Amino acid sequence: MPQCIFRYHKDTLSAEEVSRIGHHIRPLVAAAASTERVPFTEKDIEWIPEPYNPGASGVEVAIELRTIGFPERKKKLGRGGALALREKIIAVPGFPHVDPSTPILWIQWQDPDGLHI
Repeated sequence: MPQCIFRYHKDTLSAEEVSRIGHHIRPLVAAAASTERVPFTEKDIEWIPEPYNPGASGVEVAIELRTIGFPERKKKLGRGGALALREKIIAVPGFPHVDPSTPILWIQWQDPDGLHI
């Protein structure tokens, strides 16, 4: 199952806001990561909110998407697909304002040959 790790500052977003944002982002990630062979629903996306530690620097929010790097998924979530997903994410109600040039989405590919038992 794809993991969506959402990093944020606790003084900027409350737990309730993070949960509400996750409710909107999970279906977007499911649609973006789905392939014809492996379709996902929002229930398949693991939402992992991780607040920054006090004093941590970095962007206001950051999203790391971890998923298995099947060729079809890598093609779909290439630069164009990732940019489209980013645009949909920053349009989510309640999502903090981010500078359009700030990178906030990272995709981490896992080896498709790894065991999934």
